[in-house]
Amino acid sequence: MNALMVKNDAFNMTELENVFFSIIRSAIGTDNAIVSLQLTAKQWIDIFQMSKKQGLSAVIFEEIIAHDNNMPFNLKMEWAFHSDHIKERHERQLAVTQDFADLLSDNGIKMMLLKGNGLALLYPRPELRECGDIDIYCFGDYDKVNQLIVNEGIGIDEEDSKHAHFFFKDVAVENHRMFNYELNAANKIVSRELMAHFDENPVTDERIPNVFFANLNINALYVMMHTLNHLPWSGIPVRNLVDWTLFLKENHERLDWNYLGNIWKESGLFNAVVILSEICKTQLGCKWFDLDAENIIKTNDYHYVMHYVMNPWVESSATKNKFRKVQRKIDQYYRHKKMHFIVYQEPFPDSLPETLFRYAFKIKKKMDY
Repeated sequence: MNALMVKNDAFNMTELENVFFSIIRSAIGTDNAIVSLQLTAKQWIDIFQMSKKQGLSAVIFEEIIAHDNNMPFNLKMEWAFHSDHIKERHERQLAVTQDFADLLSDNGIKMMLLKGNGLALLYPRPELRECGDIDIYCFGDYDKVNQLIVNEGIGIDEEDSKHAHFFFKDVAVENHRMFNYELNAANKIVSRELMAHFDENPVTDERIPNVFFANLNINALYVMMHTLNHLPWSGIPVRNLVDWTLFLKENHERLDWNYLGNIWKESGLFNAVVILSEICKTQLGCKWFDLDAENIIKTNDYHYVMHYVMNPWVESSATKNKFRKVQRKIDQYYRHKKMHFIVYQEPFPDSLPETLFRYAFKIKKKMDY
């Protein structure tokens, strides 16, 4: 039973934001399909910019043109080109993912695909989901994969404690040593679960042979942890919430909700998970979050997170005026500080000295596993 109790009007949506979310719900099948969109020329430009900022421009464009609309011709051509680029990039990444998985398989290495391309498979049209790097985890063969890359004559960056970075056939790949940075208690608790159970009952998909995916409970922990880790810093686009909505839509009946709830409560992340899931419910039509909230969500926290999602980036360096630049950096600091507490339920940030020290001296954190 879902006991979430934030009213739909907790965040005062603008008219255009309401249109934006109605198109998304139509595209992912959580609401009735839109029939017609008649906007002003400025509104069309604004929704195009909003769609790009939120990582959903191809999803939204393809849904719009499937219905009656009065989009200006020049914008339609520009948006179509942008959407085609996303589709072509997806197909390219999918082909490279397959080629790399085959290379690893030929060398006795199993590859688990994380995040982007794997989540894209949940979309009604996977090719419309924007993806970045190819993120992989290779069942303890981190060093073996890196050596294989070196043997192939490919340059590799191993400075980051979490993953190595290289380009395979001109596509960026991150070979993960670990799933999360472990800079606070929440990450350590979730990482403990990920490392303990990631290789139990891995999932496959016939659309990408030789590729494995984490079992559903571990995938739920990882997808949400990755989203929450980005939220206090760069913010998250609405695309991340669409990912979560579609993940729950596909898998909610097969998830161990008691297990997930206990881990999120132990890590202190439960409130943040509930807030993001409530946003998915109120804005994206998600009906599949099956954990009771112990307390009514604070309306102010819901409103703040929703505003942060819609306005995630502060352009600190977007001015030559030093006074304005300082103002923006201070604003950025307080946004991070407040969001950090909402997510982790701890002062901001308890791990900053360790983070800066390790970064300055390029020290890799020793793993216990």
